[in-house]
Amino acid sequence: MPLLIPGLTFCFRRDAITMKNHTQHTRTTEAARVEDLSCEGLSAKLYLPAVGKGWQLGYIGNLKADKDATEVDRTALLVAAKKRLFELGAQKVIGPIDGDTWHRYRLPLSDPSNLTFVEPSYPGFTAADFYSADMPIMATYHSSIIADLPQAVRRTGEISTEQISTDVKIRQLNLSDYDNEMTLLHAFSTAAFCKNFLYSDINLSDFKALYQPLKSLIREELVLIAQSERSREVLAVMLALPDPVNKSLVIAKTIARSVTAPRATGRFLFHTLLERCLHLGYSSVLCALIKDSNISAALPAQLGGKQLNRFALFGSTKQ
Repeated sequence: MPLLIPGLTFCFRRDAITMKNHTQHTRTTEAARVEDLSCEGLSAKLYLPAVGKGWQLGYIGNLKADKDATEVDRTALLVAAKKRLFELGAQKVIGPIDGDTWHRYRLPLSDPSNLTFVEPSYPGFTAADFYSADMPIMATYHSSIIADLPQAVRRTGEISTEQISTDVKIRQLNLSDYDNEMTLLHAFSTAAFCKNFLYSDINLSDFKALYQPLKSLIREELVLIAQSERSREVLAVMLALPDPVNKSLVIAKTIARSVTAPRATGRFLFHTLLERCLHLGYSSVLCALIKDSNISAALPAQLGGKQLNRFALFGSTKQ
């Protein structure tokens, strides 16, 4: 059951800010403060996730702008949001993030008309709005399209010749046991991602609620799980989804490997995915939302992939 905590709603004009009390729901196991900021045709949510002993980070998320809003208006919203988060004790303000990285975050830098359904968008907002609010880019991401699957299968086959323990077995997701599969994947994901940039914990019920809408989109053959036969420990996971619009495209949404898994396990899962996509008649795979600084960021290019969309997070440190 969500924890109810007090919050504030802001309604601002350029020359004044007023507040009214309201109540917000937290969405993770950690306490967090959430506030609303709005004016005519513009709104945002301000998040102060509990980090360590205090609220060191502040997030600006859930950005909305009417089509008539100008860059001056959007910048004013971001400036007011940043100012308020600093007042509440944040030492660094980052956006756009809808509360945590389990939910929507990152602003597209390229043409938003090319985005797939898993890629984030904040219609009306641009990088220029954040620059004008003195929030430069602090992290960049990209999505790459692999269009030559036969070539990519050959190349990943070469990469995947590293020895993998005979104890490691690859299976596909069991949709008929979806609830238990999500329990298994929650335990794996929270352990595998806990060192990731801006990671925050998520409880099991919220994790299941987050992934329930994906159930109708999942094709079992495209969600791969590497497990130890002896211990049943999940060693790596590949979550890919067929694009509901472009029927020839598969979107590789998540690939993760535990620290105890053989180094080649993740790449072997990717090789298996590419083989299955080819066998099932798909013509391309989109590797979605890769952080540019990650070691894995070079893999799509090695397989002939081309960058399609770019994204960024913006931030500002309290002076």
